[in-house]
Amino acid sequence: MENNENAIVSTIELQVYFNEDSQKAHQIIAMESDIMRELGYRRISGPSYGEDTENTGINKITAKYQRIICDGDEI
Repeated sequence: MENNENAIVSTIELQVYFNEDSQKAHQIIAMESDIMRELGYRRISGPSYGEDTENTGINKITAKYQRIICDGDEI
């Protein structure tokens, strides 16, 4: 990023919804984390667990990722 002033901070939030099989949800979160790291992102929060506020009985896992992208970078 030397002498590059045209950069952005990209933030992506990913959510996994599940109702019964939390093991499958954990596998999905692990896969998405690996993929995001391959793309140069780092996890800035999560995984955090909670309930879907609109649907009772549905749970979710949320994780946020961030990376700086500047001229010449490829994703």
